Amino acid sequence: MGQPNDPYGQPQPDGQAGGLSFPPPAGPPSANPDVGPPVGTPPGFQDIGASGPIVSETVTSSGGGGGRLAWVAALVGAVVLLAGGAFFAFGALGAAGGADSPEDAVEQLLAAINAEDAITVGELLDPGERRTIVQPVLTDILPELQRLGALGSEFDAAGVDGLDLELTDVTYRIEPVSGQDDLVQVWFTGGSASSEATAADFPWGDAIRDRFGDDIEDSPRTTDPIEEAETPLALVAHDGRWYVSMWHSIGEAARLEAGELMPAEGSRPAAVGAASPEGAVEGMVQALVDLDLVTAIGHIDPEEGAALYRYSPLFLGDAQPALDEVRRDAAEAGVRWDVTDLGFDVETSGDDANVTIREFTATVNTDEIDGTFVWERARILVEVDGAVGGEAFNGSIEITPDRWTVSGFAAGVSVDLTLEVDADARTLMLSGNVDGDPVSASLSFDESGVCSPYSLQFTDLDEAGCLEELLAEGGIDAGAFQTDAIAQFSQIGDELPGVPVHVTRTDGSWFVSPTLSVMDAVTNGLQSVTPEDFEQFLADLEDDGSGIAIEDLLEAPFDAADDVSDLDGLFGGVDPLPIDPELPPLEENFGAERRVTTELAIGAGSAASVSGELASGQYDALELTLEQDATVTFSLVGTDGLLDPRIVVNQDGLVLGDNDDAPSDAPVPSSFDSYLVLDLPAGVYTVELRSFGDFGDGPYQLDVVTN
Repeated sequence: MGQPNDPYGQPQPDGQAGGLSFPPPAGPPSANPDVGPPVGTPPGFQDIGASGPIVSETVTSSGGGGGRLAWVAALVGAVVLLAGGAFFAFGALGAAGGADSPEDAVEQLLAAINAEDAITVGELLDPGERRTIVQPVLTDILPELQRLGALGSEFDAAGVDGLDLELTDVTYRIEPVSGQDDLVQVWFTGGSASSEATAADFPWGDAIRDRFGDDIEDSPRTTDPIEEAETPLALVAHDGRWYVSMWHSIGEAARLEAGELMPAEGSRPAAVGAASPEGAVEGMVQALVDLDLVTAIGHIDPEEGAALYRYSPLFLGDAQPALDEVRRDAAEAGVRWDVTDLGFDVETSGDDANVTIREFTATVNTDEIDGTFVWERARILVEVDGAVGGEAFNGSIEITPDRWTVSGFAAGVSVDLTLEVDADARTLMLSGNVDGDPVSASLSFDESGVCSPYSLQFTDLDEAGCLEELLAEGGIDAGAFQTDAIAQFSQIGDELPGVPVHVTRTDGSWFVSPTLSVMDAVTNGLQSVTPEDFEQFLADLEDDGSGIAIEDLLEAPFDAADDVSDLDGLFGGVDPLPIDPELPPLEENFGAERRVTTELAIGAGSAASVSGELASGQYDALELTLEQDATVTFSLVGTDGLLDPRIVVNQDGLVLGDNDDAPSDAPVPSSFDSYLVLDLPAGVYTVELRSFGDFGDGPYQLDVVTN
């Protein structure tokens, strides 16, 4: 095992044969005065020689500070100051930034926090992190917060009024990382952190001051000790200058917790890039389709993703073989997928480009079914052809700005329906046929909400009336329903939203920038929010009568950004189309307890019955051994107290069939039933019988028939 007093956070030989493991540290490693720095001492790093790692005396507060901020948050990202969104101002950061030495970088960071100087904190950040996090907030996000009235125009990030943080008697130790000339660890060992916030002095915008006024409470001064850190702050060097890096800090924390050596430089993924912005995006998409993590990382900007390139070998050795196995298993099972026909809009400015994926075709093919999903500028097309549950199925759904069409054949029934949408006139017209029987319907929304006339004709049904009356019978708010319906039908507009990706050029090649892509999405989201929307958000904030704490309002603008999908969406003011995500397994959904109750072996042309009882928060699982290939019918019948029981059939975690309802002609006697037919090869399967969430319980009977 490694020596516990290794100052570099690395295991040392102990004369034992075989591989060495390094246990996760319980706290910061202690200094060993007998061990010097590694060969190739980083530029600007003090040669600790026999004196041990750099240990500060103290850093005494010069006054100033911030609200109710945690010590770790203030140091490791300066995330509260830099990524929290409330501590920015206009102005350019210094071109060089950084510090002459690791010790100087730490002292400048502590002094900047004491002075509430987010600009200096930003200058101390790694250049890649500064460019991708700080600069977008300075130039894009802060103006939006001021436009919305969250922050006032007088906000000054070089000295934030109303916040007072004092870090006193701070001690720390700086230690190199073996074999890494450009990386050191900072272990904080003691001191105290004191904070106070004065609401009246903080530069709130008019929207907040007008609504809450004197109700915003001060945060009284609190003082907490700075205890020995369990993970270090990482500093990186570029061209002889030292910078704080939150991504490297995260990487070091993960590496130490895992007890791993730093990966060799030769094991890092190679930066691939592309000759054009759209080529970078296309290369990334193909790598993801191929489940090729190494190539995907190689398409990420190496300056922005320096920590990812450095630390990814820690997980690639396990993750990539696992993905390779997924691909092999899929190929053996006849499952194939691809993304083709990519179309882009590209806007380039210097070394930055905005690439929007406007068109693509995704295909999934198995031995039984072929599926195609086409996304174009003004059309979505879904086509499926094959067999589902042993029955032939083929059909298509096409959506354009003014027409939705469904056409196909399933379970012996043909459908050919067209829904024409006029969002401006607020009307819907349905026409077509179901299994040869004509269908027609119409609906005109009444903006006043008094009577939205509708009509419906299908076989013997001929009905007309006011939609509001129908909704009232079901307890549905007519106004909200109308607003949501019109929003859904009008969301496509003249063009579908694309998928925006920010791309940057480094060393002559183009790479995807995940961080800038996220920052662009936040900016677009805020731009879609009107001041009236933001004021409504503030009006919805709950006040429990005890006043509104200042730290709650510091988070408010970004709560609003999180919720912009309800306002206008993150993609050019358009909500994404409603697609129901796949639900997680029941044990995750409802915290259910899984009980294996029965082992059942059955051959072709046989039948078996299993009885049991389901309770809320539980589900039963039986092991089914199918001795021959067969078509298997599962019929689940419950008592009236057992609400809508559900059958899920899976093999090795792969869901093969899932049903919680039965067709009207299913040969089962109860309205509380499930019915599932699957063509299954010989093998072992798990059949799960689930209750509906936390509702209902009671006896059930499962019949399994093969032929």
